[in-house]
Amino acid sequence: MSIKAYDEAIKNGVVALFGEKYGDQVRVVSTGKFSNELCGGTHVNSTGDIGLLKIIEESALASGVRRIVAVTGSAALELFQNQSDLIFDIQRKFNCNEDELSNRINTLYEDKKSLEKKLKQLNQSDDSEILLWIKESIEVGDHVLVMRNLSIEDPDELKRLGDRVISKIKSGIGVLFNDGNDKPSAVIVVSDNLVKEKINAGTLAKQIGSFMGGGGGGKPHLATAGGRDSSAIKEAMEKTKELIKSSLT
Repeated sequence: MSIKAYDEAIKNGVVALFGEKYGDQVRVVSTGKFSNELCGGTHVNSTGDIGLLKIIEESALASGVRRIVAVTGSAALELFQNQSDLIFDIQRKFNCNEDELSNRINTLYEDKKSLEKKLKQLNQSDDSEILLWIKESIEVGDHVLVMRNLSIEDPDELKRLGDRVISKIKSGIGVLFNDGNDKPSAVIVVSDNLVKEKINAGTLAKQIGSFMGGGGGGKPHLATAGGRDSSAIKEAMEKTKELIKSSLT
């Protein structure tokens, strides 16, 4: 180790730790031809003084030169314990031995990729059905009303369908009713140009929900409505048709 002026050390190619602040005089620590750096902290006479060590990061400083970051002593012991607890928790969730974990995780990962691929294919195939809904929509002046009664258990899927409907409509409103749960519901979507004309999906949802004995609300472009009795959907659809027509004219 040697003491040098900061500018002289940098000029000689000494590596400074990023983010560290140094004075006019700095300590330069050299290890043979392998390392020549400004002091970044405590030093030891030998690696045996460090005790337990766990490398947590490594990076390139220059061609053929790497830097490692590690935790030592009690911090390393705590890290090992946390990792052990994590592995044990994963074992418990998978209900398997530690040597089976890798295969279980790989299987789960492959299953996830397969499901994502199937979902993507399903979404692409559903576009043809959505285009059919739009083809069968009700024209109100220069706008369209897409209205369907579906049976879907997942309310988020209904919202996704609503988003896809409105993405294919130049100007109009989509109302997707759903009787797939214990209580009736609906998703209302409004095209951007109509939102600018002050047609609010949240306001429509409140009224449509009242047709089913409930209420609703949401954002100007997408909102949801809910009711009490699925048998009310048919009548609610007729009232919704008249409501949308009056809103668009």
